[in-house]
Amino acid sequence: MSTIAPPFIAFATHPALRGRFVSARPLVAIHAQSGAIAFANAAGARFFGRGTVAALVDDGPSQEQVVFRQFIVASAGLQEPGDIRTFSIHVARGFRRIAMDVTASLFVLGGERYALLEGPLPQESAIQSLVAGFAPEEAHLAVIGSDGAMRAQSPGFEGTGIDADLLRDAFGDLAAGADTYVERLVTTENGIWPLALGRLSSDLFLLVVSAELADEIASQAAALSTEEAAEPAGQRSARDAIAAIDESLGVLLRAEEEEPAPTNPVIRKVPGEPAHRPEAEDPATERPLRFVWRTDGDGRISEVSGELAEAVGAEMADIIGRHFEELERDPGVIGAAAIARLMDETGTWSGRTVDWPVSGTDTVVPVDLAALPTFTRERHFDGFRGFGLVRRGEERQRPAPVAPQPKAEPAPGLTENERHALDEIASRLRAIDAGNDIDATEDAPVIRRRVAAPSEAAASPPGLDAAHVDTETDAMLIQSGAVVRHANPAFFMLSGYGSLDAVIAAGGTDALVERGRDDRLFLITADGTRLAVSLHLQAVDWQGQRALALTLRPETAIMPSRPAPDTEEVDELGAILETATDGIVTIDTAGNIRTLSTAAGALFGVESENVTGTAFASLFAEESRNAVENHLDRLLNGRAGDLMHEGMEVIGRESSGGLIPLFMTLGRLPRGACAILRDITGSKQREDDLRAARREARDAEEERNRYRTALRHELRQPLEAIISLSETMDEEAFGPVGDQRYHAIAREIGEKSRHARVVVGRLLGEPERDWQPQKPAPVAERRPPPQEAAPVHAAALVNDAIAEAVSVVQPRANARRIIIRAALSPSLAETPSDTETLKQIALELLQEAIHFTPAGGQVVVSTAIAASGETALRFRDNGIAPSRRRSPTADGESNGENPRLARARRLAEGLGARFLVHAVPNEGMLVEVFLPSKEVRSLHY
Repeated sequence: MSTIAPPFIAFATHPALRGRFVSARPLVAIHAQSGAIAFANAAGARFFGRGTVAALVDDGPSQEQVVFRQFIVASAGLQEPGDIRTFSIHVARGFRRIAMDVTASLFVLGGERYALLEGPLPQESAIQSLVAGFAPEEAHLAVIGSDGAMRAQSPGFEGTGIDADLLRDAFGDLAAGADTYVERLVTTENGIWPLALGRLSSDLFLLVVSAELADEIASQAAALSTEEAAEPAGQRSARDAIAAIDESLGVLLRAEEEEPAPTNPVIRKVPGEPAHRPEAEDPATERPLRFVWRTDGDGRISEVSGELAEAVGAEMADIIGRHFEELERDPGVIGAAAIARLMDETGTWSGRTVDWPVSGTDTVVPVDLAALPTFTRERHFDGFRGFGLVRRGEERQRPAPVAPQPKAEPAPGLTENERHALDEIASRLRAIDAGNDIDATEDAPVIRRRVAAPSEAAASPPGLDAAHVDTETDAMLIQSGAVVRHANPAFFMLSGYGSLDAVIAAGGTDALVERGRDDRLFLITADGTRLAVSLHLQAVDWQGQRALALTLRPETAIMPSRPAPDTEEVDELGAILETATDGIVTIDTAGNIRTLSTAAGALFGVESENVTGTAFASLFAEESRNAVENHLDRLLNGRAGDLMHEGMEVIGRESSGGLIPLFMTLGRLPRGACAILRDITGSKQREDDLRAARREARDAEEERNRYRTALRHELRQPLEAIISLSETMDEEAFGPVGDQRYHAIAREIGEKSRHARVVVGRLLGEPERDWQPQKPAPVAERRPPPQEAAPVHAAALVNDAIAEAVSVVQPRANARRIIIRAALSPSLAETPSDTETLKQIALELLQEAIHFTPAGGQVVVSTAIAASGETALRFRDNGIAPSRRRSPTADGESNGENPRLARARRLAEGLGARFLVHAVPNEGMLVEVFLPSKEVRSLHY
């Protein structure tokens, strides 16, 4: 396996990254094992304080090192490709640090695992940001549309002289092949440029031109021109000059390949080169020939270009209207049946090789095939479009037909006893290779899934040769001791390795086969994919030596077929679903509607046949469409662990344009998803009725409190005056009153007035105070009456006024996502303040705080007894500074006080209270209102 990291464009056009790359969100990828940075876009480099991608890859982050360490820790917990983990980070923005959510995910590229850090989506995504992040001396980038127009380009790109005409062949190869990008070498008036063209979306392509490699090519070309300067003019054509430059480039690249590769190159310096390159190409050597082909929706070949007939002859190329499995029999294309099995699934495949017979000879020529599925505008499968590469010059004799050997039935993975038996076989085979004398008749454990016949088990190990093994359709590997001796084409097709040397370099069976957690066996393919297989072992005679034959079959091919469902049972289940009151919608893997139940059609006012094949999200209103698409995407992509198990509330859109509240639950199906929709219009109406009733009750309670307050004021004030006057008369404040009976009358008036005050308080729902008639005291023992204690309900009146004001502004605070906290003291000094006035002061100050506090802030209201004995009301918020809350004056200056603060100040001063406004640094504003305490003393006239 190559130690050179994938290039920048390989990451940008990776199927798992291309959509995120186009969105211009910050992206940084690290190698899962080494932790070194392998890829970043311009936004990711800026996120970590670097001006270019190369600076971040070479030197690491210059800021937010804590975030990078969090990413390393989060990526360590990812086990399988596709795993996603979301965590919160705090980043500096100006003088504050804000919290944001980022995700870490695991993906595979070039057989290596990488962890991707994905930042939040930027507020403004510009296409110009896709070509940023590189210095002009490093690389030139451009984004090209499907029409060939340049959508965006980096500074200095025009100096390359590359236009759409030079990229026509690259576009054709990218469209015909299954790769995500192609690499080319183009020549313009400004030089020779190595470039890579990759697909970002259906209408966007990314072009990366390596300026560094172009400089090295230019130096090699200059040296070559100097060496060839002695040649006579006219003897060297332009084609020969370019070929010589290309040969020099190959020498340069091979020299670079021998040097230690950089840990994390941004643009790959080494394109894929063959392991051996001849010094000079023989003009008589035939070059590989490329052809294109196409199939229809039924798998029949509908189009084949003429290059195939040129390579193998018209007779062997007459395949129009036939299936691939038919080509295995006639004209005898070896491996065509395996291609037919690949076409049973609508997926992209490549790197598959068949042996195609050549007309008029007994030879076959290797043909490499690749294809990708095509779809109609309605996203219906329309067949495959592919290309083939006839490797002319590699013809060989057609293998002789061999009678098929009975195949052992597949079975589940190895047990622990079978694994020990395998180790025993391996040890004995190693001993035989070393020349140890071991009795060949000694019982040796041989693992077999099933034995065809008893005579077969007792027979000596069968003899195999390469021709026999190569004709097997199952993947087979011959191993002697710890050395892999041979592998058939079916194994190369299954594993993705191109040759036996590649299998040996990868580590042999010890590195290719591993056991999973559930005791299943997995084959590690060339691209790092884990393929579940079953393994059959058999001792064989290979070229006169004892060896072990390993047969691998994908588990999907050996799963027992399920019996066809009973038609009556299916109809009965369908009828049950149709009677359900909840709407049921089935969705395919592309997010489109497959079926719609009768109840679902009634909810939206549509017929099932009219919406089949349309996007599922189109059934919902605009405000719910994004949430539905996100939940469905996570479910279909196997990331349903973070979905809300209790469902979600959405707003549906009727065909007539009306809106309907729905409760939606999503579930996974083998071929898509299922949505259950319930109409919650009734429950929403009941919620609205309850809120209206609660609002009416609150208004009635406020009206009753206002009436009680007015009545309390009108009744208690005269009684308090009568009590004070009676006490004044009894104490003879202005001189003697004469007869002592006047003292008794004054005391009687005071007692009756106090009793009336208690009765009024009881009628108004106030806590009762102990009252007992006082006995008249002798004149000589009369003392000024003691100061009356503060009423028990004094604190309750102030706190009730504050609580009522909070309840009035609470809905507005909730709408702005502002938290109101109240800390009301149970013991306060008695104050002569009016409850309604206190409530109005609190309303003005709370509305002022909510208006100038940003979303996510909070407002704190508290009551307490100040050190001076006064009742203190405090209103604190973390909004803007008080100096910025002033309203503009007539001349345009902001010197006037805010209207709400001004009204609250006037109300407070009307009660005799002190009104103070403080600026709290970096926190907002604090307003304090100190209410005077009530002094109970006798009235004097």
